[in-house]
Amino acid sequence: LQVMIHYSFDYPDFNAEIQLVRLNSQHFVTINPAEMYSKSEVKDLKISTRKCIFSEEADKVLYANVKERNLTFTAYSYHNCLAECRATFFDNSWPDMNQKQQNFPKTLDDVNKVPCGCIPDCLLYYYPIESSFGTLDNTVYYNGVSFSKSPGNTTSNYSVIHIFFNDLVAFQYRRSVNYSWRNVFASFGGLLGLFAGFSLMSIFEFLYFFIIRVITDACINSMKHSNI
Repeated sequence: LQVMIHYSFDYPDFNAEIQLVRLNSQHFVTINPAEMYSKSEVKDLKISTRKCIFSEEADKVLYANVKERNLTFTAYSYHNCLAECRATFFDNSWPDMNQKQQNFPKTLDDVNKVPCGCIPDCLLYYYPIESSFGTLDNTVYYNGVSFSKSPGNTTSNYSVIHIFFNDLVAFQYRRSVNYSWRNVFASFGGLLGLFAGFSLMSIFEFLYFFIIRVITDACINSMKHSNI
């Protein structure tokens, strides 16, 4: 038995955590959920700079000229885009099934080689798992409700799996702009003030003495010479 654990809005594919359950065994699967979100100032950056896309931007950026889609999903995600990309390339124009499977794009590098243009999403939910298992006692039988020692109307070749969260809290990661143009301006001004004694008043003094004063003196001198 194969158990796939994934975000409910993602198509279960290569992104899902997979746990294989053996027959006649008891498995304990603990989930450690994690979230990575982006702050609002990240959206002000260009997509080429932030290297991710928000769900509400996908229809305008990626699917603006797409008339028919092979896979519908509620919210855009990088994994949903990859799944749709593989569904798009799976058509009847390829005669060989093995060739189809070999040409499926599975990673970001593969997608860049084909016209899918999938971009990682700025909001990501991830569910890493830890598992342990043990072999069930073959002298204990399961009747669909409880375990018993009598082999009456029981089920054979079964397994028990427990899936639960490891803790009451989850990991949350944040993507934000650490160095904006305001920080650059403040750092530049602070360094000039510290090492060169430069300030905002120095800028006005520089403009006055080296530009305005020079132009004014030149105009006054030219007027005096013209009057003579």
